Amino acid sequence: MIRAVATATLLAAIPTWAYAGEPDATGPFDVQTEGYDFGDEAFGPPGFGAATEMRAEVYSPTDLASGPFPLVVMMHGRHATCYNPDSPGGTLGDGSSGGGFGEWPCAPGHIPIPSYEGYAFAATTLASHGYIVVSVSADGINAADNNTLDGGADARGYLIVAHLTQWAEFATAGAEPFGDKYVGAVDLERIGVVGHSRGGEGAARAVLIDQANDGIIGIDAALLLAPVDFTRPTLSDVALGIVLPYCDGDVTDLQGAHYFDDARYAAPGDLTPKYIFTMYGMNHNFFNTVWSPSSFVAAAGDDFQNLTEIFESSDPDCSPGPGSSRLTESQQQGALVAYMAAFFRRHLGEEEEFDDVLRGNVTPAAARGPIFTTYQAPDDPTERLDVNALDDDVALQTNTLGETVTADGLKVYDLCGLEDANAIIDHCVDELGSIQGMVFDSRQPHTPGLGQLRIAFGPDARWTNTLPAGTDVSALQFVQLRAGVDFEGPGQAASAVEARLELTDTAGVSASVALSDYTDALQPAPGTLTPFLPKKILHGIRVPLVDFEGIDLSDLASVAVVFDGAPRGLLLSDLAFSDAVIENDPSGTGTGGDTGADSGGAVDGSTGGDGDGDGNGADDLDATSGGAADGTGTADGTDTGDPGQGDGDDVGCACGQGGPRGGGTGLLVVFVLLASRRRGDSVRPRNR
Repeated sequence: MIRAVATATLLAAIPTWAYAGEPDATGPFDVQTEGYDFGDEAFGPPGFGAATEMRAEVYSPTDLASGPFPLVVMMHGRHATCYNPDSPGGTLGDGSSGGGFGEWPCAPGHIPIPSYEGYAFAATTLASHGYIVVSVSADGINAADNNTLDGGADARGYLIVAHLTQWAEFATAGAEPFGDKYVGAVDLERIGVVGHSRGGEGAARAVLIDQANDGIIGIDAALLLAPVDFTRPTLSDVALGIVLPYCDGDVTDLQGAHYFDDARYAAPGDLTPKYIFTMYGMNHNFFNTVWSPSSFVAAAGDDFQNLTEIFESSDPDCSPGPGSSRLTESQQQGALVAYMAAFFRRHLGEEEEFDDVLRGNVTPAAARGPIFTTYQAPDDPTERLDVNALDDDVALQTNTLGETVTADGLKVYDLCGLEDANAIIDHCVDELGSIQGMVFDSRQPHTPGLGQLRIAFGPDARWTNTLPAGTDVSALQFVQLRAGVDFEGPGQAASAVEARLELTDTAGVSASVALSDYTDALQPAPGTLTPFLPKKILHGIRVPLVDFEGIDLSDLASVAVVFDGAPRGLLLSDLAFSDAVIENDPSGTGTGGDTGADSGGAVDGSTGGDGDGDGNGADDLDATSGGAADGTGTADGTDTGDPGQGDGDDVGCACGQGGPRGGGTGLLVVFVLLASRRRGDSVRPRNR
């Protein structure tokens, strides 16, 4: 069936207050909203064992004749599926959690919770710039995914592919309920996907399903919002953006960082960029208005607030309240609009002016809290020169370029975050936390998988990477690295880490700049709610090469990180030169000419929503799965499971990692392998 078209009259031009790179400004197109619904059990995902709906909300320009327009498909995460409209908050003994039920189809007297309608604020803005945005419903998968080892990741991926296939028909031959309305209006050469929470891994699986079928659909860009990463899929050859809300009370370990970490060097010659946008002051659920307390009743809630209530403790930075920097629902959603619009307008619409936003050179006005960007350029020698990837212990002495690495005056100098051949993890935290007597730690999002150089230093210490003779970086714009404060290192109660980047040419001339002039990433990480906060999370730091005055960039000898301040501890990764110089750019630092850093300021919290409570490791499409089996889920208003364990009738988002569910000997073998990746509380001896 098709509903009547609702037309939103939007501004016909970009507001005058928006500069050229302001991505959340309303575009020139009026937007219509309509939907399609093929029934509650219209699609059976392969291997899932249950049917789900084929239902979606469509946001598109009213003037379809101006197309064809790029297509973006969005998917929500795990949430309660149904509610009783006569008592949306639930009643004692009705079997609901916060008014939400985990059934499908909905029982008599109950109606579906329309999670897929919760992204209208972002979809409408994108559609106003000439995009067709389709937000799909996945309630049927949510009701049955506890019976699968992958938490429904494959099923969600296949559902996204089914909708994309349906849109190929809408766009070419035409089909009911739209007839020929969209024929010729959809650009099937420009396709993007968005996934939130478990929908994030669903979007990742959709990319892999498509690539396994020779890219017959051709997904060009994927944006994952607070995603789970149960199966550790590696995404290459697709523009990839990861949004990590620092105050996530559901996917508390920010495991979505693995998508970026795992993809960095996975496919030599990968010409697609990768991003992480770490958003402080933001939680899991406020990206979806239906899950947010002010917008809907049944099963809505503040996930971080629910987390603190479970543990009867609050956090000065991430709990809402006086003195906290938690963002409101509208503030968090406004920031998402800016980055989502910038991402797709750049990678589907080829609007290069948004490179500065996406790479962290400028910050949109809508970014109300600190947002730190980590960017990896395409694997093209005109765009990137890797100096030290720090992906194994060899990198402590020899860098990616095969040259010498030296450490002077460092009290600690080792690599953490990786696993050995026996799947024993060298954790980046000294003291692992626990919940209810079980080992649990959400403070190291990159572990396991990302090699992180762990150093402790005093005054006049330095870490130096020699470069091959005659290294010429004059055609590149930035020197960059990833860094984060080691809160277990010396002096971590103090202020920001003091460090400089120093370049030296072969004539012996050196120039250095203070990193604090470009970033707030070396401020102490916020939060005190152990074992969830603070987090040892790395952020990208980029320094324009034009700021190193008086040296010959065409003949460099070394790059060094120099420490001048009081003894401190730091984690580092991914030292590189990046970004081709843009001809006729007067600043020499990018299209916007801005050499500033990611948004800074006090790095504390944001308002919350409802969370997901359990999760499960699973097989991967290409048999390279790794990942989850050790539980980071947290119960919320719609989740009756214990943190990290979750129960079989859970009706929450269930986005954290949890124990195995379901059967099948083949999948069980894979699950055991997955569990072994995350198992291992032993820690290798450290050079401390």
